Amino acid sequence: MKKLLFSLAIALALTSCSTTRTGALSTPAYAPRAEINPIRANVEIDMSKKLMGESTSSYFLIFQVGGGNKFADGMSYSSDTNLSFLFRARENKTKSAAAYNAIQNSGADIIVHPNYIVEIHDYLLFKQIKVKVTGYAGYFKKFYQKEYKDNDDVQLKLDLSSKK
Repeated sequence: MKKLLFSLAIALALTSCSTTRTGALSTPAYAPRAEINPIRANVEIDMSKKLMGESTSSYFLIFQVGGGNKFADGMSYSSDTNLSFLFRARENKTKSAAAYNAIQNSGADIIVHPNYIVEIHDYLLFKQIKVKVTGYAGYFKKFYQKEYKDNDDVQLKLDLSSKK
């Protein structure tokens, strides 16, 4: 019996989980009161190339017991508000996995006009979320910034009438 428990403990210790994330569209910088000249991009859309991806996640209580472990970072969903993100975290995670599956082997840089179909099967202790995403292949062609001028969108007010 001790050998069985010892073998089980070793098997659990050697078992691991992994997660892969792909990040995009990020320019982290923290500078209070500093304006960052936004980066713009020209995107070519291939309307003849439709992207499609699917993902299914399964949850027991609050624990994920099945589903994708590769996600597309930087995804935002138009239906998100500040509080809805907390309640839709599982759904958004599954959407992100579906987006990863759609773009993974397509050669595209982004999914243009993504449409998500979400099916949620909610049982007493078990929840299954199925997501299918479709959209068009988008390719970045050129990145650029608008030329900055000292007087762009800046109004300087001087109070010359102050008394000393």
